Amino acid sequence: MKWQLILGLVILMGIVLSVLASQAQTTITLTPKEGEAQGIPVVRLSELPIGTLAQVVGRVVSRGTDYFYLDDGSLLQDSTGAVGLRVTLKGLAQGNVIPLPAMGATLRVTGILSRERDTQGRFYTVLRPRRASDITASPMQRQYASPTFPRDRWYEFSLPAEPVNPAPAALFNQFPLDNRLNRWSRVMQRWGVYQAQNESAFGGLLALEGYRLRSDAPRSVLITGYLPDPGADRLVRFPRPGAHLFGSSLPDPVLWNRCLISDGIEMLTIAQAAQRGWIDPVLRYLNGTVYWTIAPDDTGDDDSLRPWRAYWITTYRPNLRLIIPTQN
Repeated sequence: MKWQLILGLVILMGIVLSVLASQAQTTITLTPKEGEAQGIPVVRLSELPIGTLAQVVGRVVSRGTDYFYLDDGSLLQDSTGAVGLRVTLKGLAQGNVIPLPAMGATLRVTGILSRERDTQGRFYTVLRPRRASDITASPMQRQYASPTFPRDRWYEFSLPAEPVNPAPAALFNQFPLDNRLNRWSRVMQRWGVYQAQNESAFGGLLALEGYRLRSDAPRSVLITGYLPDPGADRLVRFPRPGAHLFGSSLPDPVLWNRCLISDGIEMLTIAQAAQRGWIDPVLRYLNGTVYWTIAPDDTGDDDSLRPWRAYWITTYRPNLRLIIPTQN
């Protein structure tokens, strides 16, 4: 199958999916719904094969007699209209009993990706834990200090980790955000604008996404995020040809020439992908008022992806995946 080189265990840090095979690894981003809305990029959970071993971190937002939903604030919805990813507790092996967790609890859940049908006969994705030990307390957290956002000048950035509370007003509570915070849509190829009166349409701030902020004064921010899984690489999906803004969402620098590009069948180095005509190998990032570059042959201004920075890449074919390794 197309994913045979890179599928194995999937780590779902809220909306970030890290795919691990025996030694090969990759990650994919889901934002925000299982269907395009408000111009925000979308990757469908249904693109992942049934039977994939997965891990998800989120907060319990609803529950029934034999299921509950985990949500990270990214507006992910299934065909039933429920927010979050459904974790089903039925169909367990004989002798296994999993109690329902408390509402509001933040959990890490490991299980098998599967499908169920809603009342209209439509399939939606569920996660099936195998035993009670597959449901554990939330991962470790740490604080991340941002650079200083300049006054009245656009500053392009990406979060260095998956935030515990992704609400823009919570992360940037000292900042006026209306018309000053934008998200780049990889699907619509344009900026989405934050408005407090319609915050739910903008969604939470997500790892791997590209943003820009125009502060009213020089300010910095301290966010609380989840520590990344050391064995889970990041994968950013570029659904269509064009310009894409992204970040590594890792706390340490990653050499650009160690990253890989996949079309779902082959996995190439950055240089090889450029030779095939898949991408422009030179990244651009805003440094003050000037764009600097990163090139795989070390001819750019820098050689690594760094926390908090957002990078522009140009792709020339659809449905490419950028694989960012956690270890250089």
